[in-house]
Amino acid sequence: MTEDEPILVARRRFTEAGGDRALAIGLYSELIPDLTRLLGPDHRQTLTARHRLAVCVGDGGDREGAVRLLREVVPDLARVLGPDHELTLKATGHLAFNLGERGDRSAATAMFQRLIADLTRTLGPDHQQTLVTTRLLAVNVGADGDRAEAVRLLREVVADMARALGPEHEQTRRARCDLETFESSGLPGIV
Repeated sequence: MTEDEPILVARRRFTEAGGDRALAIGLYSELIPDLTRLLGPDHRQTLTARHRLAVCVGDGGDREGAVRLLREVVPDLARVLGPDHELTLKATGHLAFNLGERGDRSAATAMFQRLIADLTRTLGPDHQQTLVTTRLLAVNVGADGDRAEAVRLLREVVADMARALGPEHEQTRRARCDLETFESSGLPGIV
């Protein structure tokens, strides 16, 4: 560990805990060159900061910017950590989500489907990340106009979540809310 590394780690943690998207984007944008210089472009902390920057950009409403950043970091994560690493899979999920939110629903659907297969193989069908990704696929499919398929997928994932996570788990409640929304109006309620 270099003498500057603890400072960089502390800055990263502060950035994540802050909650202010604009501040987080600014801090990550300053932090990434420092991490790259001190730890290298392929260090896990550098890659994690790049991923978190992309997430903050997307959460701030810049879906195009998030897609651009995620398309840059996902291949690097896969190359350095492996295609089945948890961080690679999470970043791929964020890429699929942002693709859908910017309006490229068919690309998002295809990516979500591949990701669910990878998550099922690596983490299992009842892992929270697998189930949440299935929920996001369903909402994306519904937002793309296939309400019947969205309802079918959501019914399955609500039952799976209730069994695996519990009926009152936050993610189960979100999936149930999405199901109720699609059954009554067909409009997605991504939260």
